[in-house]
Amino acid sequence: MTEARRKLIKEKALSLLLSQRISGEYALSFLDLRKITTGGEIMIDSFSDYEKRTSSSLPTDAEGITLKLPSVSIILYDDGVSNDGRRNWTIAHELGHVLLGHSDLTRSNEREADAFAAELLMPEAVIRYLDRRDGEPITPDMMTNYFSASLTACKRRRLNLPYEPNYQPSEDGLELLKRLFAPNE
Repeated sequence: MTEARRKLIKEKALSLLLSQRISGEYALSFLDLRKITTGGEIMIDSFSDYEKRTSSSLPTDAEGITLKLPSVSIILYDDGVSNDGRRNWTIAHELGHVLLGHSDLTRSNEREADAFAAELLMPEAVIRYLDRRDGEPITPDMMTNYFSASLTACKRRRLNLPYEPNYQPSEDGLELLKRLFAPNE
């Protein structure tokens, strides 16, 4: 993945987060992507609700899929998944496919959707802020207190973002940090 694509992925994920009404240090730990607002271009529903509404059956064993219609994309998730972090990851991954304009499922597109999900659920700016605030890397166990992601996702994200005390966030990253850690200023 090129640096330009990484930057685009971060921008899109942060833009979506900033369009939500979130504030406070633990706001991301309560993020429920089933209720995220996307401006009407994306709908999110469960497999079972979709099947009831359409009187159809979805032939899939995936935890999430995206149906692309001319004016809207419908992200469907397996409501049998009881782990909130895993369900959020599935929805975030599908959001990545839609917002990054993927039209096919290539290995490269899957990696980009995973990178989008990681940035949406566990923004680099927030991880780096917590690292610096505490003077040492935040552990995956501690990350689960701040982010609505599974321990497995937190471990993977921490592995991909080693401690870096001199990190400088983007303008959007700074805005997110302001909302989360200085909401009354």
